[in-house]
Order: sequence, then C-alpha cells, then structure tokens
Amino acid sequence: MPKKNEKDSSIFEAISHDARRKIIRLIGEKETATYKDLAKLGMEPGTLYFHLNLLMTGPNPLIKKDEKKKYVLTPLGKLAYKLLTETEDKITWITPWGNLKNKQVAHNDWRNIRI
Repeated sequence: MPKKNEKDSSIFEAISHDARRKIIRLIGEKETATYKDLAKLGMEPGTLYFHLNLLMTGPNPLIKKDEKKKYVLTPLGKLAYKLLTETEDKITWITPWGNLKNKQVAHNDWRNIRI
C-alpha cells in the first residue's frame, strides 16, 4: 500500500496537465470510456497514448482497463475526479507558459474529499 504522501503526489502529478485532467473528467463522467471516446477529446493519437500510459502505470495508477477493455478510474482516480469536479472553481492551474486559469487557490481543500 502506497504511503499517503505518495498518493498525494500521484494525484497532483496526474492532474498537473490539462490533457490528463480531460481524460480523468471524461472517464469519471461516463464511468467507462473506450479509446474512441477518448479520441474525441481532440488529441493526437501519440499524445493520447502518452497520457493514458502515464495515468495507467506506476505504483499509483489513476485509470485501468476493465474486463471489456474499457478505461475506468481506479479508487485513486475517483479521488482525483472528485478533486477536479468539486474544487474546480477554487483551484488555479498554472500552465507551462505561466498563464493562470480559474479563480483562486484553495490549497489542501482536496484532503476533505471523501469517496
């Protein structure tokens, strides 16, 4: 079982990129998603596979494939989805170019989210 800090860092690393946030949101909204569903996000195939691989590998994956080969959120992925949907208006995303998105930073608000 990963330590709490490892889980924290896995979630924040995963949601630090807009492409991965979009993937997590889509799977969370639909509960399962095919590659075809995810391709509708408009990413190049190589980019989509790159981000899917990041979300599926490592000690704390956020997504996995079910028995029907559809993408689903893991328990940690569900926590990341709740973080994105329940605190979205309180989080400021900083892009690699330094642009700010959304309204304000609510540091550690996500720790109160329960699945």
